[in-house]
Amino acid sequence: MENKPLVSICIPNFNNEKLISSAIDSSINQSYQNIEIIVVDNNSTDKSWQIIKKYENNDRVKVFRNYSNVGMEKNFETAFNYSTGSFVTFLCSDDILTKNSINSSMKLFNRYENLSFVFGNIEFINSKKVRTFYEFKNIFNEGEWILHSLKIPKNLTFLSGTIINKSFIEKIEGKLIAPLTFFDWYLWLRLAKYKVGFNNDIVGYHRYHNNNQT
Repeated sequence: MENKPLVSICIPNFNNEKLISSAIDSSINQSYQNIEIIVVDNNSTDKSWQIIKKYENNDRVKVFRNYSNVGMEKNFETAFNYSTGSFVTFLCSDDILTKNSINSSMKLFNRYENLSFVFGNIEFINSKKVRTFYEFKNIFNEGEWILHSLKIPKNLTFLSGTIINKSFIEKIEGKLIAPLTFFDWYLWLRLAKYKVGFNNDIVGYHRYHNNNQT
C-alpha cells in the first residue's frame, strides 16, 4: 500500500485580498487528502484577514495572524514553524496548485528513497510565458541540480508546488529563506546537496502582476 504521510501546505499572505481565496481553495481541493493548510497573514492592511478567517472552521485549515508585519522572510519561516507534516510545500498567496499537484509529487517520494525535495513544471498566468517545459529525468543525484542551476544560471525550482522532505531541513545550516534577491534559491542550493526529484506534470500556476513579492 502506498504511504500517505501528512503534507503541510504553507500559505504566507500579505495584502492579497483578491487572490488569497484561490490559493486556499486550490489547496483544499487537492486530490491528495492527508494535508493540513497553514495560512499566516502578515498583518495585512486590506481585507485579507477577514477572508482568511472564513476558512477557520475547515478542519484542514489553520489560520494565524501576526500582531505586526514581521517581513516576508520571517512570515514564510513562521508558516513553516506552524507546520506539523513530515513534508511541506509553500504556496505563495497569489499562486494556485493544480488538483493533482501534491499527489503526483508524493508518488516520487514513495518511489525513490532519500529525496530532499520534488519540484515540477509551472504554468504562468498573466504573462506571455506560457509554462516551463523542463524535461528532466525523475532523479537528480547529489549535486546535479546545483550544476544545472548554476550552468543556466537560473533558479530551476519555483517555490509554489515544490514539496520538501522536512527531515532534510534539519541537515542544512542558515536561515530557511534568504532575502529577496536569492529568496528560495538559497534553500534549494543547500538541499540539492542531496538527491532531488522532478515531476514532469504542471504542479502549479504562478501569477505575474505588479505586486509580486516572489
